[in-house]
Parts: sequence; structure tokens; C-alpha cells
Amino acid sequence: MKKLLCFLSFAVFVSSPALAEKTLQKKTKIFGKEFSVMEQLDSVPSGNGVSALTQIKFLGKAIQLLDSKMEYTTADGVIQNKTNDLYVNGIKVWTGGGSLQDGTIEYSGSVAPTQINMPVFSYTIGPVVLEVSAGVEFEAAMNAKLYSPILKPDLSTLPAEEVLVDTSLDTHATASGYVEGLARVLIVQAGVGGKVNIIDGNAAVAASVPLMDPGHPELSYDGKLQVLNGKIYAFIDYRKIGGWKRLSNFNLYSWNGMCWAMGEQSCSTLN
Repeated sequence: MKKLLCFLSFAVFVSSPALAEKTLQKKTKIFGKEFSVMEQLDSVPSGNGVSALTQIKFLGKAIQLLDSKMEYTTADGVIQNKTNDLYVNGIKVWTGGGSLQDGTIEYSGSVAPTQINMPVFSYTIGPVVLEVSAGVEFEAAMNAKLYSPILKPDLSTLPAEEVLVDTSLDTHATASGYVEGLARVLIVQAGVGGKVNIIDGNAAVAASVPLMDPGHPELSYDGKLQVLNGKIYAFIDYRKIGGWKRLSNFNLYSWNGMCWAMGEQSCSTLN
């Protein structure tokens, strides 16, 4: 496991041509059947970056567990923009990008809005299908920025600067669970569902260190955390090419859950 974590760290954050085209494979047998794990490191098509693949093979079937890519662009021989993506079993779970320009480092990344459905019960009575399903939804994002004149290629402007370091970080994350029961007839379905937000939070912090008085930095922050709020609703869907589309949604009951706020944010208006 330690070797795998190191390998993935290289794949996401390191971009050295010397790491290109490396393959590590381990094989063993489980109940007499061959089981193998392969870790492969290669360069991206542009040549500026690396990609990594972790794959297992069992009973003759190959399954891609992790697939990550890091790519960068350069200007005057200096790395300025970097992007990285991480896939789990073919699903993109993280995408991010960063830059370094004129003393400013910026990075932003996000977990794409993801929904995982799990069928619980299904029963057919003539043309009517009764179905119960459950699932989870989640997403997250972050933005970070750091400025310092000492990161500039030319330090001659340092005496004219007002701050030594100026940095900020913004984050947001949500996760919820839901259950829906419905009755389906041909291309129309209707039912009742319940949704609970497990967590819905955001936080922002910023700090500034004056160049002439570094012993007295300025700090600001705010944020809000909301948990266990939810609603009960009714819905009507219709089927179109590519899947089901929600036609109407009716809120039957909702509750606020619990909330904590700090800084300039408040819980007076809940999501």
C-alpha cells in the first residue's frame, strides 16, 4: 500500500521525463486463479507531463482502478500552468489546475457532481412497475491563491511592495442521501422521495503579512456548516431518448437540521 501511495503521488504531482514508460507488475494466485496488479507510468502525448494507471486482472478480466494525468505548459522554460485529473474505475472524481505567474500561485480543483444509484426493490404487476431505489450525491471544490514578491523572477521591485505574503483559500463540499419509491407505467412514472443533506459546508480564509510589519499579520475567515436538513417530496418523470427527465417536483415537507456559522455568514437563510 505504501508503494502504491507513493506511485500515485508521483503521477499527480511530479512531471519528470525520467519517470516515463515505467511498469511495475505483481502476480499471485487466489484459489488457483491468477491475480495480478499492474502500475504503469508513462508520458502524456504532448510530452509535458505524466500519466499513471493502476489495473488489476482476475479471471481473465482487466479492471482499471485508478487513472491519473498531470500535464503542464511552459513559458521561457518555466512551468506556468498545470492540470491534473483522477479517474476511479473510469469515472472522473477529481480535476484540477494551477499556475505560477508573476509571483502568484493559483490552484483550483473540484469533485464533479456525482450521483450513485442503488436499486433496492422492484416488482411488476401487469403494466405497472413498482420500484424503490436509494443513492448518494456529492460534490466538492476548492480554490487557493498565494502571492509573494519573493516568487517573482525579478526581485528588484521588492522594496516597493506592501505585502510579503497574501494568501486565500475557499472550499465547498456537499453530500446527501436519498430514497425514492415510484410506480411506472410505460413512459411515465410518479412517486414520493426523501432526501437528507449529510453535510453542506463552505469555508474561506485569507491572510496577509505586511512587508514592513511581518509580526502583525491580518487574518479573515467565514464559513457555514449545515447538516441533516432535508425534505420529503413528490415527483412525476417522463421517459425520453437517453433516460428519464423530471417533469414536476412538489415539496411536501422540509426541515432545517443543524447549522453553525462564523464570520460574515449566518444560518438565517438555510439551503
